[in-house]
Amino acid sequence: MKTSSKLLITLAIAIFILPFSILSYTVSRGRVGIDEYSKTFHAEATQIDKEDQYLKTTALTAFQKVQVLGSAERPGSVNLIFVKSDKYAVKIDKNKASYFKTTVNAEGVLSITGDEPYFYHNIIYIFTPSAQELILKHVGANIEVDTERLTVQADSVTELRFSPESAIGELVVEMRNSSLNMSSPTREAASSMGTIRNATLHLVRSDLRIETPKVDKMQIKSERSKVVFDNRSPGGSIHTLELHTQGENIVSLDSLRVGGIQGTLSEETTIDLPIHQLRKLITNK
Repeated sequence: MKTSSKLLITLAIAIFILPFSILSYTVSRGRVGIDEYSKTFHAEATQIDKEDQYLKTTALTAFQKVQVLGSAERPGSVNLIFVKSDKYAVKIDKNKASYFKTTVNAEGVLSITGDEPYFYHNIIYIFTPSAQELILKHVGANIEVDTERLTVQADSVTELRFSPESAIGELVVEMRNSSLNMSSPTREAASSMGTIRNATLHLVRSDLRIETPKVDKMQIKSERSKVVFDNRSPGGSIHTLELHTQGENIVSLDSLRVGGIQGTLSEETTIDLPIHQLRKLITNK
């Protein structure tokens, strides 16, 4: 075997093994096994009164809204996990907590900001009795939540995803100046929208791509925007789609199964329909 080939193989093995070695060292410093670490971490992430070991808890006064503010210069995404609790608090990785700032104002709005680039790609556990309204500006979000109704106001956002564990009775998303991706982070995921019964999407000067939605009823109000349903993973369907457009818009349904379409369209609206859907609409006429 050539010396150069041996060096490449050695380098590949080192790159593969090194992260696991670091993790093993980090966990074993406190003589904690992987199973015990996972159990303790899960307890901290789901129980508000659990003693801090890996996460830092910040107790808060009552809040009704959560707003996460990023930067226009370097937008990114954060991971938000809402945990039902009769108390209010935020938990963040101890090693990253110093980069975050949380405040609750007199109107009951929890604001979360942070230093870049450490602000992004972290998990923020938000403890609250009910998650009802989320405001995102210059920052995307991967969300895990269980609630009857959630309103998301998104301004200048590039990503909005809901974990498969999410359950939302009614989702309302109001987006402006956004190029929003609601596609699944992995193609194996059944849906990028978790379990959502009904959804209302209001777009203003925005582009929206949704992969494999599974929704009973969806209402879309679009102003000078583009909406693309990407059904690359099988199983996407909408029982009833209500569509209203103003100004120049583009709507593409791909191969998405839609039970019925109703609404009002502007003269400048372009609709991309698969032939089987077009035949169905013509037959209904």
